[in-house]
Amino acid sequence: MITMEGKLDVFTKLVLEKVQREYEEKKREIEKGNNEAIQKHKLDIEEKSNKIISNMINKGEIQKNRLVSKAKVEKKRVLLSKKEELLGRIIDNIRLKAVQFTYEDNYRAYMEESLAIVLENLKNKKAIILFIRDNDRPKFNKMINNLIKEKNFDTKKVEFESLKDDAIGGVIGVDKEKTIKVDCSIKTRIEDNRNLMGQRLYDVLNSSQIT
Repeated sequence: MITMEGKLDVFTKLVLEKVQREYEEKKREIEKGNNEAIQKHKLDIEEKSNKIISNMINKGEIQKNRLVSKAKVEKKRVLLSKKEELLGRIIDNIRLKAVQFTYEDNYRAYMEESLAIVLENLKNKKAIILFIRDNDRPKFNKMINNLIKEKNFDTKKVEFESLKDDAIGGVIGVDKEKTIKVDCSIKTRIEDNRNLMGQRLYDVLNSSQIT
């Protein structure tokens, strides 16, 4: 016969076993939830870390490209400045040689050619003004007058004015109304060829791999 104490022991044992089972089950659920939460948190951290690293890499790449691009632009700017400086020296040397040329015998042919071009472009004008250097007029006076007559200009309607020294030499012609200007000065011819000389200079420098 089972006593009251025995029944209590059995009941207590059953209750404890049930509590133990519920505890173990609850423990497993909590551990599972914790593991899932931990795993999710780890994944979130990894994802955020990857994003941060990726952003840092992208920012670094952008910064690198920006620095490289800036360096290239600065290099081009410096080289362009040097090329312009070199071109300027070349133009200055050409001007000096042009000034020397005005004292050479060949300058007469240049003056005659320049005057012929000016007169040809002003042939429909009755009255014109010719700009010639003061020291060129007496030197080439006969040639100038002969060419004016050959081009059928009335010598009385041809005026002369002084060509500025910075024009170096040559002839500039305008009609009396100053609607047409024909510039055959040496200065203008040099300036007209500046771009061509610059391009040739750059081609030479580039062919020498100075870029």
